[in-house]
Amino acid sequence: MSKSTSIFERVTTLLLSGKVICATKYEDEFNWLGYGNGINIEDVNQFLVRLNRTTRATNEKDGYFCAYLDQTVDSASSDIRKFFSEVINDIAPLVHWLSLVQSVTGSDRPLRTGDQLSESVLLNAIESVPDYEARLMKVTDTGAFKSVTSESKKRLSTLLSKLVEKDYLIKFGSTGSLYKATAKWSMLYDMLDFIRLHEGVEDQSQPEKEQMDIFR
Repeated sequence: MSKSTSIFERVTTLLLSGKVICATKYEDEFNWLGYGNGINIEDVNQFLVRLNRTTRATNEKDGYFCAYLDQTVDSASSDIRKFFSEVINDIAPLVHWLSLVQSVTGSDRPLRTGDQLSESVLLNAIESVPDYEARLMKVTDTGAFKSVTSESKKRLSTLLSKLVEKDYLIKFGSTGSLYKATAKWSMLYDMLDFIRLHEGVEDQSQPEKEQMDIFR
């Protein structure tokens, strides 16, 4: 009983703090939410409804996050606009980074939850191909992932650290240079799909209901 209560508290705290709960970063909490055909999600939602919140899943069903129920409330609208603005500022460098990773790894798809990255493998490939170095520079020249150093190694290290800080990656293993992707990428892809479908979504003056549904 105490263990169940503890995980309920962890799950609700994570959701309300804006985290995306996935098997990569929060395995116990993710499995608990998925247990018993959603019975635990219903339990969480009975609590969240009092706070005008609910639990939603990414389209890939690999992550859970918190969303507003009534998005017309002033506090909800303000919070969503702020969050949406922050995400928009990160989208361009994130998309460029995803493209670079696909080129380096030879993958036919972007990063997915649980995918592994090696800093040393990435660095070796980037330093061997001038085009890759130029693309890394583009990702880290401005915005949240900006780096002032000219060295690819330091730029890559700073970028990966910021992706960990923003919950897109976690470190694992004992070397300190191995990473796994989280479901934060799935949330990003859902946002990109929304933007493709709704021109002018960046206009924050009148956020649509669908936009509100996506963001917490």
